[in-house]
Amino acid sequence: MNEVVPFRHKLLEARGKDPAGFGKIFIPLLEGELIDSAYSKFYLKELETLFRTEAYMIHLEKMVNK
Repeated sequence: MNEVVPFRHKLLEARGKDPAGFGKIFIPLLEGELIDSAYSKFYLKELETLFRTEAYMIHLEKMVNK
């Protein structure tokens, strides 16, 4: 089963994997701040990219396992 991961945790995980790309990005403590902040478009764009990449990797894994 898939477990729900908070958006900010996704961003923190991405920062851990790519410190050069995400190292200087402030990640708010509250989920609401991701959506309601002045930078919400930026955060949502980054999250969309992360989720698309994750979905693509799952797709590739399924194709390899066929």
